[in-house]
Amino acid sequence: MRDFQLKGEWAKVMALELLYVKGWGNAEVAARLKRTEQDIANLKFQAKKRLHDHLVAAKLSPAVFPELQAE
Repeated sequence: MRDFQLKGEWAKVMALELLYVKGWGNAEVAARLKRTEQDIANLKFQAKKRLHDHLVAAKLSPAVFPELQAE
């Protein structure tokens, strides 16, 4: 976690936790972290894309996690 903080990415970790652990919506996360809703939507898209890419690279079926499919 310290690496994220040093790289200035701590807010990204907090945003992803609020989105996926707490189940908050983009607007709630944006308001809490003083970011735009578009920033949060972009972060969410990037995270889902990276997870999908890792599944494919590991030769795992993306169908295992249908929520990672492109919207």
